[in-house]
Amino acid sequence: MPSKPKPRIKRKTTNKSKIVARVRKADGAKWQEKFGFGRRCDNNDTPKDFYREINKEFKFTFDPCPSNGKESGKDGLAIEWKSSNYVNPPFSEVKKWAKKAVEQMEKGRNTVILAPLRPTSKYWKKFVIPYACEIRFLSEGLVFGKHTKPIPFPLSLIIYKANKGPAMQIIKKKTYEYLAYCKNKNPKK
Repeated sequence: MPSKPKPRIKRKTTNKSKIVARVRKADGAKWQEKFGFGRRCDNNDTPKDFYREINKEFKFTFDPCPSNGKESGKDGLAIEWKSSNYVNPPFSEVKKWAKKAVEQMEKGRNTVILAPLRPTSKYWKKFVIPYACEIRFLSEGLVFGKHTKPIPFPLSLIIYKANKGPAMQIIKKKTYEYLAYCKNKNPKK
């Protein structure tokens, strides 16, 4: 006869564990505010030297997401973009901007997005990996705006070019998935 399953023991929440959780949350908020990359302040101007360098290569004609975009009444997600676009979106809203970049790429427009390197996130799997023709990993943190320290997490340049296929694909196995460079660089149809 099979033995009865043991009843699950409910873990009591103590005041100490609640305090620890609140402190961790507060530390995270302080960390974000300290570096200026939280939801409250994630409009950060691209460092001028960095922008000049990538502009030489891509010759941008439009910035649909300027740092003062919402204050100026300009909504880059609601308008058509130009032929060569540079996007430094609020890092809490990268998914929306990546989706828009894919739509614009399908209309024949090129876009470069400066975004956190998060290849395991859902939006990367949906809008970056299947469509970006190139993904550049920035090896050193950038110093944004009035900050004196570099950003404390890795960044990437996500490059969408019209008429170019994806640079990478997700290979799914039974127990894991991984990124691989595409052998065939023809555009998805």
